Amino acid sequence: MAQVLVLEKSKEITLLSLLLAKNEAINVVNKSTIEELVSLLDLLGNIDLVICDATFMVELQKNFQNLHFFAYEEKSDNEVNIKQINAILGLDTSTAKPPAGELSDYRALSINYFTSIKSLSINSDLYIKLKKGTAESYIKRLNANDIFTDVEIDKYIKMGLTEFYVLRENYESVSNGIISLLTSELSNSTNSFNSQKTMEQDTFLISMDRMKSLGIDALTLQLVDETVISIKKSVSEKTALGKFLKFLTENKSTYAYASSYLTCLTMTTVLNSLGGDSEITSEQITLASFFHNFSLEDEAELKIFSKADLTQSSISNDRKNEVKMHALTASGIVAQQSKIPPIVLTVIKEHHGSPLGVDFPDEPSKNLHQMSKCFMVCEYFSHLILEKGPTLKKADAMEIIGKLKVKFGARYYIEFVNAIEKITS
Repeated sequence: MAQVLVLEKSKEITLLSLLLAKNEAINVVNKSTIEELVSLLDLLGNIDLVICDATFMVELQKNFQNLHFFAYEEKSDNEVNIKQINAILGLDTSTAKPPAGELSDYRALSINYFTSIKSLSINSDLYIKLKKGTAESYIKRLNANDIFTDVEIDKYIKMGLTEFYVLRENYESVSNGIISLLTSELSNSTNSFNSQKTMEQDTFLISMDRMKSLGIDALTLQLVDETVISIKKSVSEKTALGKFLKFLTENKSTYAYASSYLTCLTMTTVLNSLGGDSEITSEQITLASFFHNFSLEDEAELKIFSKADLTQSSISNDRKNEVKMHALTASGIVAQQSKIPPIVLTVIKEHHGSPLGVDFPDEPSKNLHQMSKCFMVCEYFSHLILEKGPTLKKADAMEIIGKLKVKFGARYYIEFVNAIEKITS
């Protein structure tokens, strides 16, 4: 396992540290002061990499010439940073393999992660680890769904605590939740769907005739409509997700709503046409369809489906970085809603084609959940349909299927493209 020491002097470096820690082949140790870091370097001789900003790196290199350093630059691209760090450590950037041997039921989270945000509520109990001789035990200290502040966390720091632990099965959702909150605070903005007017510049109402031409029957329409109503009732309007869903359903002429709605209808229809037992329910498809774009701000961002789209977009560089992180960010935020099924979080995280939920791969990965692959095909299909406007000629349909085959022609995706071609013919 690679040993990485991080000097956390900013929330930006904390975010990078969290993203690195998701890889179980890396053991990340966080220190908040240069004195603590130097003390640890003096004690340990097996540090593979030290991450800090350039100012501190120059001073540290004078005294620790045999160590490898990575200089973090403010507002740099974390996807690029992680690739460079993995290269230095000799790790495969496409995998996150845990160390050999028996895995613990718990995973550690640096207490520093919790001090970087104003307050936090997570759907997981937090534990501390106690050692007695060679035996280890984990004691619960904070309950799931408790809201705790930096004042409470500071109390544990003063006691000498350096790490909290969560159950291994909850680690992904907890770390994603913290990443999402950090990303939100760093961008210094809240989700602006409630006030966005750019979403309403064009009308994207979907007629019944259009539904029929896409192979969507009345029963599927009724099922999805009832599911949306049920989800609205179950998600409090006081939460960010509840407000977001309320905005979408009250603005049905927007691209945001039409894209979510049509993706949901199309995926439901496609899976029904393929037969067999689906790995995802109608409610889960609806949750993924309506919440996957949570952290995006306007229509221009919603229409980005590739690196080329992102490069050609006129949005700011800061927003481009947000879009790169969007799939991971959205899954982390949705994970904070209680009782969200794991398959929904997986689909949301993977819907840009990357298993890590970061950036757009040159080609959609084969290493995704089957339902993520289906979702991607259906979402892009829905986008192409909406771009054609209120009328859809046979030549348009053929053109759209052709574009799907170009983008998703690999054998890992083609069954879903073929299903769409069949139901729309």
